Amino acid sequence: MGAEPVREPVRRTIRARDGHDLATSTFEPDGEPRGVAVIVPAFATPASFYAAFGAWLAGHGIRAVTFDYRGFASSSGGRHLRDVDADLLAWAGDAADVVGWAAERADGAPVAYVGHSLGSQILGLGKHEVVDRALFVAGGNPHVEISSSRLAWAAPFAFRVALPAVIRMTGYYPGKRVRFMGNVPAGVMRQWMRWAMHPEYLLGEVPHAAGAYAKVEMPIVSLHMTDDELVTQQTTEAMERWYSGADLTHREVTPAEMGAERVGHLGFFRPRFAAGWDRVVLPAITGGG
Repeated sequence: MGAEPVREPVRRTIRARDGHDLATSTFEPDGEPRGVAVIVPAFATPASFYAAFGAWLAGHGIRAVTFDYRGFASSSGGRHLRDVDADLLAWAGDAADVVGWAAERADGAPVAYVGHSLGSQILGLGKHEVVDRALFVAGGNPHVEISSSRLAWAAPFAFRVALPAVIRMTGYYPGKRVRFMGNVPAGVMRQWMRWAMHPEYLLGEVPHAAGAYAKVEMPIVSLHMTDDELVTQQTTEAMERWYSGADLTHREVTPAEMGAERVGHLGFFRPRFAAGWDRVVLPAITGGG
């Protein structure tokens, strides 16, 4: 089955626990939902990127909720990124608040957490107790990849000198301009760079994190794209070890399985891969195998 036509979502602004406004879009199925899925975005990736995926989930009877982190895309409130005071822990709090909001309105339907890249990394920091199962797509521990790649020699200078200097000059992180990741608030990128320089990534800076991640006990399916240009199998497995208490299944996904020559780090959520979603996504978020 192909991707559903992108039906118009229900757009709401919800209030995070500290008062920040978060823009959400909810894709409703035609009847009562058999489940609820919250799609937690990748770094510097707007919620609109997941619209076709959300519509497809709704077409399969699952209420899908997308959102943007504070200060970013539809949650910017019209502000420029240089005027946004946020870091990754604040973004993780936003994800937790949206998950909690969606779970409160699930009316007994099971709640699935769909984390893409960064979204996979931050489940342990949020309201995982209200989630029944999770699907991770292209998640990993960035330090493992950076330290074992051609970036290893340049990372200390780039993350401690060059990129902070760029942030000071611009007031935000212009990732598109420097061709390394996307545009995000200064605090988000500063914290990411600190995390990326530590072998345990965020666990190295957040004292309670290891214990919190160990308490995640739900079934998780973690997908690694074999042609991912940013995340290797080793990187994914390093992140998966944080979720030591979960019933976690690691799954390698090839472009051939998705009916394509290339998928990569972002491609999984593009509409042309809808046929692969039937085989990969539905079993993971409904418990069907």
